[in-house]
Amino acid sequence: MSYPENTAGGLMITEYLSFPEVMLVKEVLDDLREHGETYSDFDLQYAYVVSETGHLRGVLRLCDLLMAPRNRGLSETMIKTPLHVNINASLRDLKDFFRQYTFLGVPVTDDEGKLVGVILSSLVVGVSLAANTLLAVSFGGLVPLILRGMRTDPALAPGPLLTTVTDMCGFFFVLSFASLMLPRLAG
Repeated sequence: MSYPENTAGGLMITEYLSFPEVMLVKEVLDDLREHGETYSDFDLQYAYVVSETGHLRGVLRLCDLLMAPRNRGLSETMIKTPLHVNINASLRDLKDFFRQYTFLGVPVTDDEGKLVGVILSSLVVGVSLAANTLLAVSFGGLVPLILRGMRTDPALAPGPLLTTVTDMCGFFFVLSFASLMLPRLAG
């Protein structure tokens, strides 16, 4: 299924771990060992717990899974009522979400609450940086054309102006990324 580019659906990854809520910790650990080679390609921080119909029920931190008693159920081990984003959430909504919560990723659900993917905070930052670059290049190309239309020498203005705008935007994005990552580094 295809989703608009700058929405959670368009940016999400579909390679994630999900397990039925009726499973035991030991069953999940056995599954991880059995399919370890396949799962090694996934960006794993969490596993997701779903109902029989695929509805998101919880988030399972892998460290909690490793430390839990083997006979405990996932429903007892998981984080219940997890935060998630809708598949139609915009890029702005995603940036706001990751600004508020310092998660590495967040589950994406459809309108019915079924788990359909995971959005990584690094993807949101990357798309924002790409948008900044596109804006700077577009602005840098338009300024000389506008000045030429105003019968002004285009070589006079765009250099300092473009450099200032590009530096300010780049500086803003670097600081935004640092503020996003700093809480994770602090522990």
